[in-house]
Amino acid sequence: MIEKYVKTIKYNIKFLVLYEFFYMLFSSLLIIPISVFLYDFVVKNQIFYSFASIFLITIIISLSLLLIIFNKINIITIIDKSKHKKDITFKDVLVISACKLSRLLSNYKVFIMYLCLLPFLYFTFIGFFTIKYFNYHSINVNWFLTVFSIYLIIALYSFKYIYSMYYLLIDGKNTKNSNKASINLIKNSIAIDISKLLVIQICAIPLLLLMVYIYDEMTLRIAISNIILKNFVNFLIWLLNTFIITIYIILLNVVVSTMFYNHKKENKERCKQINISSKIHQINLAPKTAFFVSIIFSVLLCSNYIYQNMTIDPIEPKITEVTAHRGDNMNYPENTMAAFKGAVKENATWIEIDVRQTKDQKLVIFHDENLYRITGVDKNVIDATYDELKELDYGSFFSTEYSNEKIPLLSEVISFAKENNVKLNIELKNTGREVNFEEQVINIINKYDFADYCIVESPMYRQIRKIKRLNPNVRTAFLTVGIANEDIIHLTDIDAISIDVFSVNNYLIDEIHRAGKEVFVWTLNDENIMNKLIASKVDNIITDNVLLANKKVKEWKDKQMDY
Repeated sequence: MIEKYVKTIKYNIKFLVLYEFFYMLFSSLLIIPISVFLYDFVVKNQIFYSFASIFLITIIISLSLLLIIFNKINIITIIDKSKHKKDITFKDVLVISACKLSRLLSNYKVFIMYLCLLPFLYFTFIGFFTIKYFNYHSINVNWFLTVFSIYLIIALYSFKYIYSMYYLLIDGKNTKNSNKASINLIKNSIAIDISKLLVIQICAIPLLLLMVYIYDEMTLRIAISNIILKNFVNFLIWLLNTFIITIYIILLNVVVSTMFYNHKKENKERCKQINISSKIHQINLAPKTAFFVSIIFSVLLCSNYIYQNMTIDPIEPKITEVTAHRGDNMNYPENTMAAFKGAVKENATWIEIDVRQTKDQKLVIFHDENLYRITGVDKNVIDATYDELKELDYGSFFSTEYSNEKIPLLSEVISFAKENNVKLNIELKNTGREVNFEEQVINIINKYDFADYCIVESPMYRQIRKIKRLNPNVRTAFLTVGIANEDIIHLTDIDAISIDVFSVNNYLIDEIHRAGKEVFVWTLNDENIMNKLIASKVDNIITDNVLLANKKVKEWKDKQMDY
């Protein structure tokens, strides 16, 4: 069986690997700079949820799909030439594939069928990172299973058209005949063909594990202060990962192509050869000009991207600090004076608090919009006066021992923090009904001369800008909700970025630090992830387990001193 696969590509195997490797390199150099440029445009013009942002994302996705499909055609072309023991050049591949791409796009039914099968054909690669993403985010499992089941039905139905593209591009059949021929070719072996693809996908898992290890572990462990050397190492890692993806893609396509030729042979179908050469000269592609312009354009974009990442000296992050999330909420009721006192006892450098405005415009410390979870009273904080809130019990939900705990005022907590030499991460909780919310917060900070000992955090950039206008000396943090990416580093008026632990990664940490901003990670309680992020030099860990976090920071410090 393996001999058949080797025989299919033996004649042009070196050319196939070399071509695919450089194609993947060029594609990444094209996609990454364009994506960065478009993200920068979206962020700098603040059009996150507008038609323009959707349009720009559509451009990125469309370009990516075209590159993937064009690559598929390239591989089909090279393998077909190898099957018939014919030499082929880089120029031949590009021009012939351009003609075939035009033919494929004009036969939209075959094109759509291939798009339906694309995730299924690369399901190990896509599924691997989907599972990893699910480990990092709270995903509704039932919703996912429903979507996955629907797609699986569509993919299995479409699988009978897996060879339609081959008939269209190699044998020169039209759409109707290509689909009909594919159904006839696979009708007696559809289960076997699916099984073969599953086997090759399973065999590819070690390759993908290696790639993830190289990216996640090696980039995490390599601590190089020299920016040029560090980027050189990252460049080598990028080349190695590109080669791994190249091998993965070639393996899959060789298996599908070999199955196609074997089925044709079993059915005694003659392998046709379209005379593309006569059509090449009829197409005015101006190949030299187009190639030259595309190279210049890509080089300019890449140069800008590389310049931003290599010539800007990174800010060396300080040793990771520890923030008690809502105080010491593991041992005391959250967001109460008892929890704040507990955090001080456990030597937390920071305490994270949630600030809400009451009906009579008092600033209190409370996380939820509604009081029910903590007090048993079904009422929103914004709809209650401070006098009403003072009468409620904020500790019994945790333990009857704390039944006398009351809701703290922001001013009380700031006064306590200043007396105990602890800093505050002040998160602003919004309902949209607050009145002069930011002004009140800044007035209290100014009253206690607390600007140097706090950071004000919000998921609303407009609110952050307002805080900065009211007092430029107050540090601010942008609280990311959902997936975080490097576009947020371009937001002005922010000094730190507060990222969900399941969204943070080493690349993002480096980018934020290069921009001169700090990285706060919430809510981090896992020991292994703590070790990794402390080694990555995140600036601040927001945790429910202050003792564990302090212990891990100390272990890392001691380890560094040993070196």
